[in-house]
Parts: sequence; structure tokens; C-alpha cells
Amino acid sequence: MQAPKFFTFFSDRLDSTAKLLVLVAFTIALTGLAIVLSADFVQERRMNELHTSAQRYTAQIKAKIKDDEDKLLSVAALEKATDFVTFSQRAKRLMEENPSYIRIELRDESGMLLAQREAAHSKEIWSPTGRQQLPPSVLLSFLRANEQQKVYWAHSYSPSGQSTPEMVVPARGHDVLWIVRVDSNHWLPPKSGVEISPKMQVSFSEQAPKLLPNSLTAADALDLPGIHSHLVFTYLATSDLTLDSTSALLAVLGLVLCILLVRYALDLKKHRTAQETIARQEMALVKQSQLSTMGEVSTALAHELNQPLATIANYVAACEMRMKSQGYDDPILSDALQNARKQAMRAGDVVQSIRNYLKREPNVVTTVDIQTMMRDLEPILQLSAKEHQAHMVIECEKNLRTRIDTALLEQVVLNLSRNGLEAMHDVKPNQRELQIRAYTHTSRNGSVWARIDVTDVGHGVADQHADNVFESFFTTKSEGMGIGLSLCRSVAETYGGRIRWVNNPSAGATFSLFLPKQVTA
Repeated sequence: MQAPKFFTFFSDRLDSTAKLLVLVAFTIALTGLAIVLSADFVQERRMNELHTSAQRYTAQIKAKIKDDEDKLLSVAALEKATDFVTFSQRAKRLMEENPSYIRIELRDESGMLLAQREAAHSKEIWSPTGRQQLPPSVLLSFLRANEQQKVYWAHSYSPSGQSTPEMVVPARGHDVLWIVRVDSNHWLPPKSGVEISPKMQVSFSEQAPKLLPNSLTAADALDLPGIHSHLVFTYLATSDLTLDSTSALLAVLGLVLCILLVRYALDLKKHRTAQETIARQEMALVKQSQLSTMGEVSTALAHELNQPLATIANYVAACEMRMKSQGYDDPILSDALQNARKQAMRAGDVVQSIRNYLKREPNVVTTVDIQTMMRDLEPILQLSAKEHQAHMVIECEKNLRTRIDTALLEQVVLNLSRNGLEAMHDVKPNQRELQIRAYTHTSRNGSVWARIDVTDVGHGVADQHADNVFESFFTTKSEGMGIGLSLCRSVAETYGGRIRWVNNPSAGATFSLFLPKQVTA
């Protein structure tokens, strides 16, 4: 069976990791879409069910309230409406027939209390003296009912702040009105007798509640004249959203596929890690072989160079002796010959130190005064700066010492300086400046270092070369060998130090050599 064209299109253009990520993303998206669609579907279905049940329930409660209003109007219109005994008997019979009635009062058209009847099970029974005057809200509905000869509703409040609806019923043909206090709990299930799903909760509210978006809540107005009353319906089963069979199957398949893809990714990662380990080991073997070859070459070079360097030193010494025997006294020439002899001997020491280092043979470790060393190197550094048409600034702290092979430390400083000078070949000659600063540095953990900074104003280190700066045999120079900075790092780490670099904010880079500071000489 041939794979689809779109699959082969991506398969030919993406590597294994990208393919895995695409498959995982697609699977997660498909599974999430199925779950979201199912959840939205169930949410919408339950919301529709809630509205339908709320409308049906509210309609039945409205019909029940309307029947109560009509019955009270008919009872209030009977003869002897102002007779206290007759009122008491009628009120008692109404309370027995309708347990939602808590209190029934008979008042004249001015609102004066004529008679009252209270249910035995009423939770709050107010004294007659406390109800002689009607509250403002009830009085307003009382006046309207009396004026228009129709039923009006009002909210009365107990001393505890509890609101209770009250129905004001005018007695037709008589100058009296009935005020019936109603228990709103009888409008709610199960006391209402109206069936509703057990997953739905019904509550009574004076005002229209603020419904949150996507909430399973609905509100229906009771449309009682004189007051604002609402029934609030809430779907209780909001946490058990069930998925249909198709979505559940998609979710299970998506989960299984994700697990398989993760397993494949882990195996792929192990395989890649093993390949990277093998590659690193092969690279280490190659570098070790190169270092071994360099050690052999350095041994040959040391053997071949030591003799010419010794001969140069001997010839210079002979020239000095000839000058003294002939009585020729020229201080400038004498200093030049002396420096030439020192540099020839120093060159031999450098070659020997590098040979010993590459051959892993012990070097001579001494306490080096960095200020003295920099003073000895200054003529060579200034000469190199002059050749590159650059200005050099050397600053060194006094009594700054460290334990290291002197020749290797000198070679590190020379390598860093040479790299800085060569990095400024594209800079205008009058702007070329190389700074060498040696000072004490204290790290965050309290370690004290002898630090040497070499700062140039060249092109800096490119981002693509940042990770390979100190790698052996890595170079960006056409004639470079790639061992200078690698040697500098190896020397620093061998003697307990480190070397770091950073690009300067304006231009160029700063290479910093850290070596443990020797407190005492």
C-alpha cells in the first residue's frame, strides 16, 4: 500500500525529530478537539435542557399562583367580609388548604389592622403592635390594590432581614383588604409539588441574578404585579461531563498513540545520545592523536631549535666579550646585545616548556611576580603593537603573584596579545588600541584570583564561533593552526585557573585569564 502524497511530502523534508513533533502535535490537537467538541456539545445540551425545564416549571408555578389569587379574590368578595369571626374562620380554612400561607391580615382601606390569623408552624411571629403600620413597600402595593381593585404583591422584611412575599387582595364591594404572607419555599421543590430533574436546583430571588458566561444557570421572572421576583435554576452536575462514544474512542486512540510516540522518542533519544557519545569519543581520539603528533613534532623542533638558539646566544656573548676586550663602550649596543642574548635563551625556555607540556612532562613551577613579568615582556609587546600600528596600554597591580611556569604564562599573554592585535586589522590605525590589565579579582564564593585582561577594539567573536573558541585546531585565520587559545585554556586549567571571554559593548572582545593569587612570596 502506497503512502499518501502529503505524508511522503513531509517525510522527505523533515528529520525524525520534526516528524515526531508533528505527529505528537497532530494527535494532541485531534484528541483535544474531540474532547472540546464533546464537552461543548454536552454543555449546550444541558443548557437547553435547563431552559426547557425552567420554562415548564415556572409556567406551572405561575398557574398555581394565579389560582391562589383567584381563590382569594373570590373568598374576599363573600358576604360578611368585615366580620371578625367570619374572617377568622375563612382564614383558618385557607391556611389548612394552602400551607404556604403564613399569616393573613384584614385591614381597612386606610391600612388599619382589623384582624389577623397566623399559622401555627410559622417560624417568625410578629406581635400585633409591631404590624399596626404597614412598611412603605407593602403600603404602596396596598394602595394600588385598593385603587385598582386587583391583586398586588409586595416584599416584607423581618427584623432579621429575611424577605417574604406578601399578596394584597382587595375585597370587592367592601372597604377592606386582605394581606396574605406567603412562604416562598412552597414555590420551590419539593414543597411546590411540581416535578423537576434532581440534577437541577431551584431558588427564589428578589432581583434578576447576574449570570456568568457559559454557566449552567438560568432565571425566569414570575411576573408578579408590584414586585420583581425570579426563580433561579442551576444545573448541579457540572463536573461529570460525559463524552459520546466517538469522542471517547478518539481520546483513547489519541492517548495510545501519544504513548507510542513518546516511547519512540525516548528510544530515538537514547540512540542519538549513543551516537553523540561515539562521535565525541572519536573526536577525542583524533585530538589525542593530534596532540601526540604535536608532542613528537615539538620534540623534534626543540631538538632542532635549541642548537641554533644556543649558537645565537654564544655569538652574542662573544660580541659582548669582544667589545669589552677592545675597550669599546657603547651603552645602547651593549643593552641590545644583552637583550638579544636574553631573548634567545627565553626562546629556548619557551620551546622546552611547550614540549614538556605537550609531552605531559613536569615543568618548573615558581612564584611569578606578574608586574615583573609584564615589564620583561613589554619590549616585545610594544614591538608587536608597533608592527600592527596599534597603541598599547599596560597596567599592572603591584605585588600580584601566582604559582606557574614562567615561560608558559609569558606565552599565554603573548598569544592573547597577538590575537587581539590581529583582530584589529580592519580597524583604522589611529583607532587601534590594545589594553592589558593585571589586577586582583575576588569571585562571589570568596576565591581570590590574579586576573589578566586583554582587551581589543576589533571585530569580536562571531556568534557561530562562540562555542568553538577554545577547541583544539579550530581557527578562523587562513594561516592559523588553531592551537593558540586551546593551549591558553589548557595552561590555565592545569595550574588551577580558567580563561573566559566576552564581547565588549562597543567593539572588540576581552579575554580574561584567572590564576590563583599567591598571597605570600
